[in-house]
Amino acid sequence: HVDPRRNSVAAAVDHALQHQLQGVVLETGALRSQPGAAAAARRQGLQLMTFGLLNNDPAWVQQQHLQLGVCAAIVDDVPGVAAGLQRSSAPPPAVASHIQSAAGLEHAAAIQQLRRTVRA
Repeated sequence: HVDPRRNSVAAAVDHALQHQLQGVVLETGALRSQPGAAAAARRQGLQLMTFGLLNNDPAWVQQQHLQLGVCAAIVDDVPGVAAGLQRSSAPPPAVASHIQSAAGLEHAAAIQQLRRTVRA
């Protein structure tokens, strides 16, 4: 892609800071391959959200929240991820509750709920 924000986590972070945005939304594979990017973004005061197929793995969603400081994960399999988080020994309350509240909603409504959560 021509837009550097789509090819580099550092460029996305720089753009967010330059334009006084609250955070960045990263493809989850980029975060997995560059876990230090999460700490770098958080040190700058940015919130993190992720999207991508890897987010259908509840263990990875939990790891993102507890270890990397991700505040929200966009998932395709909302009921499956919510159930997986409930089965884990210590589900992250913020992530689990947001996913549970999105269960049963249409896709657009779920995205709106996540947006409201990130702004809060």
